[in-house]
Amino acid sequence: MKNFFYISIASMLLASFAAATPEDFFEQKIRPVLVEHCYACHSHAAEELKGGFHLDSAVALQKGGASGKAALVPGNPEQSLLLEAISYANPDLQMPPKAALAPQVVADFQAWIQQGAPFPETDVPLDLMAEARKHWAFQRPTPKALPTVENPAWPKTDMDHFILARLEAQGIQPAAQADRHTLIRRLSYDLLGLPPGPDEVEAFINDQEPDAYAKLVDRYLASPRYGEHWARHWLDVARYADTKGYVYGREEFTFTHSHTYRDWVVGALNNDMPYDRFIRLQLAADEIATSEEREDLAAMGFLTLGQRFLGVKTDIIDDRIDVVTRGFMGLTVNCARCHDHKFDPVPIEDYYALYGVFSASSERLTPINPQDLEDAQYAVFAEEMQKREKKMHDTFEAKSRALETRLRAQVARYIKATPSADSLPTDDFYEILNEDDLNPTIVRRWATYIKQKGEADPIFGIWNQFAGLSKDEIQQQAQALLYQPTNPVNIALRTALSDPLPRSFDDIVIAYATVFKAVDDQWLLLQEMAKTDGGEAPAALPDAEREQIRQVMIAPDSPIRVPDGASVDLERMFAEPARVELSNLQAEIDRWIISAEKAPPYTVLMVDKPDPTPPRIFHRGDPANPGPVVPRQFLELLSGPDRKPFTQGSGRAEMARAIASPDNPLTARVLVNRVWNWHFGRGLVNTPSDFGTRSEAPSHPELLDWLALKFVEEGWSIKALHRQILLSATYQ
Repeated sequence: MKNFFYISIASMLLASFAAATPEDFFEQKIRPVLVEHCYACHSHAAEELKGGFHLDSAVALQKGGASGKAALVPGNPEQSLLLEAISYANPDLQMPPKAALAPQVVADFQAWIQQGAPFPETDVPLDLMAEARKHWAFQRPTPKALPTVENPAWPKTDMDHFILARLEAQGIQPAAQADRHTLIRRLSYDLLGLPPGPDEVEAFINDQEPDAYAKLVDRYLASPRYGEHWARHWLDVARYADTKGYVYGREEFTFTHSHTYRDWVVGALNNDMPYDRFIRLQLAADEIATSEEREDLAAMGFLTLGQRFLGVKTDIIDDRIDVVTRGFMGLTVNCARCHDHKFDPVPIEDYYALYGVFSASSERLTPINPQDLEDAQYAVFAEEMQKREKKMHDTFEAKSRALETRLRAQVARYIKATPSADSLPTDDFYEILNEDDLNPTIVRRWATYIKQKGEADPIFGIWNQFAGLSKDEIQQQAQALLYQPTNPVNIALRTALSDPLPRSFDDIVIAYATVFKAVDDQWLLLQEMAKTDGGEAPAALPDAEREQIRQVMIAPDSPIRVPDGASVDLERMFAEPARVELSNLQAEIDRWIISAEKAPPYTVLMVDKPDPTPPRIFHRGDPANPGPVVPRQFLELLSGPDRKPFTQGSGRAEMARAIASPDNPLTARVLVNRVWNWHFGRGLVNTPSDFGTRSEAPSHPELLDWLALKFVEEGWSIKALHRQILLSATYQ
């Protein structure tokens, strides 16, 4: 039975091994399950330890419990008692006792044990997080004087003093300079990714001018091949791909805009775009690029080319947080998705502050440079494109109007659900399978709409006045509030709330729901009567007070109205059949862009939503278990305890400025280290995407800081950084 079980889940193991490191896999897949299902009975914090068995440390797991048998054998799942228990393979040992874990979870545990069962300890003293803030990478680099050397003739650039001083301290003589044949091949492969031609090698060997090598460096840096080769390095950081991964068949498998991002990176490097602008455009080109700089819109492929994770929004955003924070700053912020970072001073609140930035942004397919309609081939593309876009637009409009009709018919149900809006699943996690399912997005739109109306509104002013009162206060003040002369309460609502007077806020909600439904029913009845009698349908209800209520349901800002524009985020308003239909129509548009001969370049932008929902912490990373609201803001580690929340839309542009700031201690260091690594094969910091407390210290910390400061001082020029390295005696 046990062997059959292992065979049956073998197909799941490939996905289980997909985490970046075994430690990451444990934090993402194993620890949350232990916390949720096991620690109440099997941890040092348990009120009553069951079976003498702890599951909250590596030592305890291998020690086992009262049975004397080890709970797990690293590298050997079949000999591990823990796996036997959670797989329900032994009828006498089944954990958790109430219900079996999902097969994928069991597969994760098998994969973890196969990896050697790494178990990063979490019994970290609280003051260690304060101590982590003192880590070298989180301190701003400070100017350093060039070290003195015994052989001042050897350095060719200032950088060499740091290398030579270290060699001399160890009693080591530097290696001799490479011959010219070696130098030109080394340089050509490094900068262009290609070998030099025989004539080129011979010309360089015979060139006796003292600046011959420097001229060669400049010539290679000016070559178009330089950008093509070095773009490959950056595209690895940006997790570039032409395809999206498995997408359920509901969208086109290939990205429409991957090549435009690739070409933009090539051009940016060839033009020596300042690295701080290079960063800002990739995060917020929609706000930065001017109308004359439309080509720069392609930069946002950095965010939008990531894997689609079957459309799971939480995973897509997690990927974007990871590529931004590790790519630009060497900081593993996504480790704080489920809990405070175990090693770096990044609390879970900071993860969801950044999550809110991306959640407040939506994707938009946009042409970069529309072509001339007089071009016959382009005219063919445009005509077919227009047909597909019209079909998408018409379908979206039809679905929207049908949805609005249903929502008006369900208005009482949604008003009744409004007080519990904060307890409903977030927009990041739910599926509206049927048209009659309660849609949390619409409930939250109602809650926001009502709150924004304030206390002076004739419709919802009295709702907001009652909302802050206790049950006793409602009973005591209801009569006075409803008939206060300065309170402009809609008469239809006042009547419903007066007979009888409300005794609780629930009574108020029910009265509102009843009135709104009655108004909609009356409107539908009048329309039907006009149709039956062959007369003209009325433009408004005869009673002005009831018409005022009807306007709430049809006004442009009504919570029932579907916002204009077919956005991928708006599909959260629709049930599954409509979402599938709209996704398939968008896939037709994407396929035409990809296949058409004269299609202009497109990009997928991130654009700010007009009214984003404030981000919430997800307890243990579970979007079905939302916690408190947090503001959209940058990391406290890098901006200090007095940081201010972002105020400009989603906050992407403000986040980009914080990352690309000279005051950020990580950004310049990380890029300088990447370039050093790509030239020498090993960075000054050996973990180029992790500068956190678990990284090795820099081999030459003063040199790293000097290069980072020099890089910023010279206008964030990557080509200037290349020259600093390539002209050095160290490189030669």
